[in-house]
Amino acid sequence: MTQPLRIGILGAARIAGRAMIEPARAVGATVVAVAARSLDRARDYAGDHGIPRAYGSYAELLADPEVELVYNPTPNSEHVRWTLAALRAGKHVLSEKPFGSNAAEARLVAAEPNPHRLVVVEGFHHRYHPAHQRVLELVRTGAIGEVTRLDVHMKFDCTDLGDIRWSWPWPAAR
Repeated sequence: MTQPLRIGILGAARIAGRAMIEPARAVGATVVAVAARSLDRARDYAGDHGIPRAYGSYAELLADPEVELVYNPTPNSEHVRWTLAALRAGKHVLSEKPFGSNAAEARLVAAEPNPHRLVVVEGFHHRYHPAHQRVLELVRTGAIGEVTRLDVHMKFDCTDLGDIRWSWPWPAAR
């Protein structure tokens, strides 16, 4: 891979600013392209975020030889489809969570031939957060005693059930 790492974004997603564009810039990587299902939307997004190239289809972005890593914030039902397409195009992938809509979908990606040893990672940042690492260290060393139970309660508001991000399968035209 080159220095700086060259990233392409599949979709003009709201989350991409916080999840990819800002972190990429912070570590010296470069977002070089964005694709959307509409070229006008991709151009607007590119202009708003200082991204040099815009494409009117995901396939065009995957064919761009300058893109080394693809960030996949497509709707959940599309994660596996576009992760596989990116791998087949020779790109590393950072997939927004969930990696797949179920275990069978995740197995499809795991089973994909990968002769070039491309990296596929789910953007589950909590796992890499320093607070999480500290908890693991405390448990591993026994510093907090024996852990016999862990309860986790997570919640988020889903006020618009018609939002494509919560739809599986996604009913939009493919």
